[in-house]
Amino acid sequence: MLNSPQATLRIISVVLLASVTAAIGCGNDPDITEPIPYRAIVYGMATQGGAPIAGRSVTVRAYSSNCQRGGAGEGRTTTDAQGYYRVFVTSLDGGGAKCIVTLLPPLTGSDTLRDTASITFKLNSPFDSVQRNLVRMSP
Repeated sequence: MLNSPQATLRIISVVLLASVTAAIGCGNDPDITEPIPYRAIVYGMATQGGAPIAGRSVTVRAYSSNCQRGGAGEGRTTTDAQGYYRVFVTSLDGGGAKCIVTLLPPLTGSDTLRDTASITFKLNSPFDSVQRNLVRMSP
């Protein structure tokens, strides 16, 4: 009865199942692991002389310790029309408390604004968050 539609369907199902099973296992090396991203949220407002700074890049860098060495990850975003920003910062070297540095690049003739804080990176939500307002005085 190999010529019946049921037998043909059964053979196709077995071949398809074997193909899918082989494809899932293909290329998975058990000795290679991808780093697991831990995340935190940094948000705030960028202003100069009390006015919002719109359309500016904001970078948040995470460090394992002392906010200078051992970069653990970063996140980037751009301020909106009202100067607000919100960025997910990703760390690939594990969770826990980390030092973060929030950077606002220089406007004409000024230095990069640098703000330092501490935040806890987590694997799952709810993620820890910290508000960091970046304030430049009037030029």
